[in-house]
Parts: sequence; C-alpha cells; structure tokens
Amino acid sequence: MRYRFFAAFAVSPLLIASSLLAMGGSYGKGNPKSPISSSGWSAELVELVNREDRIGGSWVNQFDSFDYAGTAADFNAFVQKFAMLNEGPHIVTLLQQTDPATEPAGASCDWHLSINGHWNKAPTSVGLTLVVGRRIKLADVVLPKGITIAPVDNPSPEIQAYLKTIARSSDAPTTRPSDTPRK
Repeated sequence: MRYRFFAAFAVSPLLIASSLLAMGGSYGKGNPKSPISSSGWSAELVELVNREDRIGGSWVNQFDSFDYAGTAADFNAFVQKFAMLNEGPHIVTLLQQTDPATEPAGASCDWHLSINGHWNKAPTSVGLTLVVGRRIKLADVVLPKGITIAPVDNPSPEIQAYLKTIARSSDAPTTRPSDTPRK
C-alpha cells in the first residue's frame, strides 16, 4: 500500500507539469482590420491568415491552424498567394470529405491553412489542405506552378481524375511520392 501511494505521489508532479506546458486557444472569423500575426510571419502570410473568408481556427503551443469557407474562385485566389509565400515548401493536400454526419461540429471548412513554427521566428512549415467534395469541385481548382501535391492514401475517383488531368499539363503542380511503399 505504501508503495502505491509513493508511486502516485511521484507521478503527480509529472502529470501536472505536462498539463501546464501545453497551451491552446481558438481564433474567430477573419478580420483584416484586427489581424492575427506573429513576428516571424511574413506580411504575405499575415494577409492570408486574416482573410475575411476565415471562419475560425485554433492554436496549440507553436502550431496555428485556420479554417476557410468559400468558392472555387476564393480558393484559387488563396492558393495563388500561398504559392508566392517566402515560407515554404508549398504543399497542398487533397483531403476527401468524410460523411458530414460523422464530422465534428464546426468542421465545415473548404480549406485549411496550418502553420508550424516557434514564436518570434519564421515558420518551419506552412501547409494547405483542400477538402474535396464540399462546395469546391476539383474541376474548378487551378493550382499554380510551384505547388506540390501531397500523396493521398486511397484517393477518391474525383482526386484520381484530377491528378491524371494535371499530370498531362506542362504547367501542372508536381506530385510528391508517398513516403510509404504502396502495395
């Protein structure tokens, strides 16, 4: 009995310390007049983060994520600016929408920007995810040169058709091979 009490007493500070080291919060709608920024972000990244079509976001420690909703034209304008960021590489992930009935509340974004970096320093990575199958059809998406498309496990027929179409174009973005071997 004495040993169980000692073990619980010894582990408790570790649990409390790990809880105190993780911080997080949420972001509201985009407002260019009251921008969210970090001293390590470029002015172009701050502009993308604070677009009016941002519907929310969150942060945990040095990881920031922002959700956007809009049309294909809105996404195309966004990805054009994303491709010109100094922060790179410029990777876009095509994520197939899951069943809306099983998605968590508030998961209705059309695209998602994630920034990983340390406070007051340039981000170590900036990623963009397009949710396929909601309001934006891939046939209406124009990815600029300089974009790399991340590999997708089990791509939907719409994603497969899009990847075949852009592979035939000389101005197409590149596709990055998967890090894991395919069976």
